[in-house]
Amino acid sequence: MSMRVLVTLALALCTTASFNPTRAGTQISPFAETLAFSQLDIRFDGHVSERSDWGSVALNYLGSDQILYFNLAVREPTATEDSWQIQNVPVQSREGAGVPQTLHVNFDLGVSAGTTVPLLFYGYSLSTTVVSTMPAVTLTAGVTPAEYAIDSGFEHGHIKIAKAEALLGGAVAAGETGATNDTFPNQDCGKKECTPAAVSNSLMFLNDKFSLGIDAAELTIAKMKAATGWQPGGTNQDTWFKTKKAYVASKNWRITTTVINPTSLADVVTAVKNRCDVELTTGGHTAALVGIVQQANGNYAIEVAHDTDQGHAGGQKVEKTELNPKSLKMTGGAWLNGAKVKNFVSECADKT
Repeated sequence: MSMRVLVTLALALCTTASFNPTRAGTQISPFAETLAFSQLDIRFDGHVSERSDWGSVALNYLGSDQILYFNLAVREPTATEDSWQIQNVPVQSREGAGVPQTLHVNFDLGVSAGTTVPLLFYGYSLSTTVVSTMPAVTLTAGVTPAEYAIDSGFEHGHIKIAKAEALLGGAVAAGETGATNDTFPNQDCGKKECTPAAVSNSLMFLNDKFSLGIDAAELTIAKMKAATGWQPGGTNQDTWFKTKKAYVASKNWRITTTVINPTSLADVVTAVKNRCDVELTTGGHTAALVGIVQQANGNYAIEVAHDTDQGHAGGQKVEKTELNPKSLKMTGGAWLNGAKVKNFVSECADKT
């Protein structure tokens, strides 16, 4: 069968099989989800990968009072076998049970970079327990190109374009419920502005949650550029949090800044449970951590909020990642696959 015929048939299927809010493969799901797919056009520090090998799925779902597990199997039109690309990835309901919310998860499209993927055959499940078998591929959806542009937020830093790969999760550790921050701001930012943007979002969050009474005009990204010592080349990755801590003290804001060693993940969980904000930093990027839970395999499932299309409107996303606490390496997307966490910076509202 020719490629043209195959695509025509697949597009016909798309009119009857895609975006059913209650269908999960051949199962009925209670979480009223829909899925939207994109192929990432990546731009990192001048390095470009048009029609990259990275795909992204926006999982739109109603929150649950339990941790959910997301599974996705895909097959691009020229492939002959299905591929289980997202396996038992924990999904936290940051905004609460019954509230519509969105999580973005990146995965391998199964093509060489530069190959356009117009549609995908797929199957998925969203459940309260892990699954042991790959979802049946019975659905079809169109794939849209999406800009994915992040320049390193650190002076002399750079972000490499990682090779696409699957995201492997796992069952949550016994007794673990994780921690999330709801209604977390996520602003558009300019190139190399990830650090002041993350700090601005974080302080806006604290100001709102704890009624700190700080004038919102004092918490803008522009103000946080001064607070973090930002220059056109970015911030100094080893000193920005010290500069910011001194700035906060000079303003007499009721906020305490703490640097958490990346090996102390339990402290990160505690900080979020205490409604503190947490910024995650790698060698090239800063993002706000808005969800974290430990898995039985020892890894931590993490959700980060950041702008994935710097310099343009509309790139704000919450993305799923995985952190291995032994290697300190992360997986889960083009900007961080294989990157090491340098530290976590926590800011807490003073209780007095």
